[in-house]
Amino acid sequence: MDEIHEKTGRFGASNLHDFALTLKDGEAIERRIAWEIMNLLSLEALPRVTREEQREGKDIDVSMSFDVKIRDNKYYNKGLLFETKSVVEEGVLGWVFTSKSNGIIYGWWNIDKTALAPQAYILRTQPLKNWLSKHAQHYLPKQTMTLKGDRTYHTEFIIVPTIDVPRDICREIINW
Repeated sequence: MDEIHEKTGRFGASNLHDFALTLKDGEAIERRIAWEIMNLLSLEALPRVTREEQREGKDIDVSMSFDVKIRDNKYYNKGLLFETKSVVEEGVLGWVFTSKSNGIIYGWWNIDKTALAPQAYILRTQPLKNWLSKHAQHYLPKQTMTLKGDRTYHTEFIIVPTIDVPRDICREIINW
């Protein structure tokens, strides 16, 4: 797998991501966040979301849905990474524009990838989409290469400093 990470894509992407591994990591962290929400709201259980709902950006549903985004520690304190194009080669919009969730829980792994970093954010999805549609062009787009089965494709993203996102869209969570 180390050989895969060393490759550079035709669009200048410097990383290659294994989709199955990313999905497995995401499912593990969603269980942790669901547990935290259950404790916060004093619930015994959370309703299950279907795979189709997850594909629509609904990872957790408590009368409102959340799209959970946990990033690599190398992006910690560098801003919020928003995928603007999911598949560059096909012109598919990124999750930030296609998510049907009410909110986004955004955090980072700790440096050892054994737990979450102590800082995270909750964002309101529709106001974020509206804000990004007006301001995304002010941020430098970057690309990465993703491996899904025998298919390789590129995604495009921007990194937005948290200070730039209006407070009525983005709220900080500390020591979660």
